[in-house]
Formats: sequence, C-alpha cells, structure tokens
Amino acid sequence: MLIDKWRPEGVVAHGELLTPARPLPAWQGRDSNNGQPNDANVLRGRWNMVYLSSGETCNQVCETSLYNMRQMKIALGKDMERAQTVLLLLQAPDSELSSWLEQEHPAMLKFVLDDTTLPDFMAEAFGSAAVDQGIYLVDPLSNVFMRYDPDVNPRDILKDLQRLFKYSKLG
Repeated sequence: MLIDKWRPEGVVAHGELLTPARPLPAWQGRDSNNGQPNDANVLRGRWNMVYLSSGETCNQVCETSLYNMRQMKIALGKDMERAQTVLLLLQAPDSELSSWLEQEHPAMLKFVLDDTTLPDFMAEAFGSAAVDQGIYLVDPLSNVFMRYDPDVNPRDILKDLQRLFKYSKLG
C-alpha cells in the first residue's frame, strides 16, 4: 500500500510543515495601536507571517524575527501585497515596546489577544511551546501550515514564500 507514501521524496520546504494544517481558531483581540476590537477574520484573504509574542517586552529573538518578517515582505517585490506581517501579543505591550513597534514596524498588524481565548487559541493553532519560538505561516484561508525556528535564515523563508506565490493563486 502506498497510503503513507504520498509525499514526494525531494522535500524543498525550509520550515517545519505542520501536517495536517491547523485551522486558525476563532479569536478575539484588539489592535495594539488603537484599541479597536478585531478577530481572526483580519487574516483571511492574504498570506500571513505571524509571530506570537509574550507581549510586554520584545527580546532579541523577537526583534530579529520582526525585522526579518518586514524585510521578507519587502523582498517579495510585486507579490508584496499578497502578504502581511502580524504580531500577536499575549498581553498589552509596555509603552517602550509600543513606541518601538510604531516606529520600526508601522505597517505590521499588531493584536493583543483577549485573555479568555489564549489557552485554546495557542493549543489549537500553534501547539504548546509557541510563544517567542519562531515565525508561522498562515494561508489566506486561515490555516497555520508552516513553522520556522527563530534562527532560520530569512532567505529560506523567502524562498518558500516565493514558491507558494508561484503555484498558488490565493491571496
């Protein structure tokens, strides 16, 4: 039987493919810039590079990941509008982090998740050890399907995104 052998031998993705892809559960949050309520629907229709942060501060891994996400989006060139960068915060950022985010990453979507949604949201979408542990890709249908370690070369993520955009008409 070939049921277990459906994958091609030459795997070219540079991240950890989450199989099966995990549907992003419904979540409630608020925009960290203006406090407006929002939910998971804001991620639909575009490819998303998502970083999940503990929130109050941003350590070196967090800063580097956010910088790399911004640079990868720019490097997409004509496909840049098909992607968006997203920071999900588990708690409201302190004033220093808020001003740093606004100065360094004004175009990034930034949301503080409501406390009541956190345990289920994290377990369903990202697994138990998700916080500050890398960049996740979410497709335009809101499925979390790929995870990259924080120390991965951003060019590898960019190659994966370019390959996705080449073969997918979504987003």
